[in-house]
Amino acid sequence: MKKIIFIFSIALAFLSCNPNKNNLQISSPDKDIELKFIINQNGQAGYSINFKNKMVIDTSYFGFDFVGEKPFEEDLEIISTSTYTVDETWETVWGEQRFIRNNYNELKIELKEKTERERICFVIFRVFDDGVGFRFEFPKQKKLNNVVILSENTQFKLTGDYTCK
Repeated sequence: MKKIIFIFSIALAFLSCNPNKNNLQISSPDKDIELKFIINQNGQAGYSINFKNKMVIDTSYFGFDFVGEKPFEEDLEIISTSTYTVDETWETVWGEQRFIRNNYNELKIELKEKTERERICFVIFRVFDDGVGFRFEFPKQKKLNNVVILSENTQFKLTGDYTCK
C-alpha cells in the first residue's frame, strides 16, 4: 500500500510540474489583465485576453504571408518560453509628466514549424496594467533568408464594441 501511495504521489507531482505546453498565460502586474496563448490542433498560434475575468479579445490567430515562400501560420510548436518582469521609472526630457513608470510582465515564446522548413519565430507579449503589446521577431536562420512579408495576418476578435480613453 505504501508503494502505491508513493508511486501515485510521484505521478501527481510530475503531472503538476508538466502543464500543457500548448497553453500558456501571463498577467499584468496588478492581475487585472490576463493573456492566454494557445497552439490549436492544426498548429496555429493564437491568443485571448481577459480584463477583470471578462473576455475582451476572443481567441485570435496570427500568421505571415511571404513573397515566394509558403505562409508561416500552421504546424507550429513551442520550442521554449521565458518570462521577464520590469518595474522601473525613467525621467523624460520634456512632456506632461516628468517621470514615467515602466511596469510589465513579459512572455517570450519561441515557435518552430514542424514541417521540413523548420522556420522559427519569436512572439513577445508585454502585459501592462493598462494594456497589452506584442511583437514578432524572425531571427537569422538558414531556411528564412532575405524574405519580404506580403501580409501579417494578426486577428483581433473583440467581444464587444469597446471604447478607449
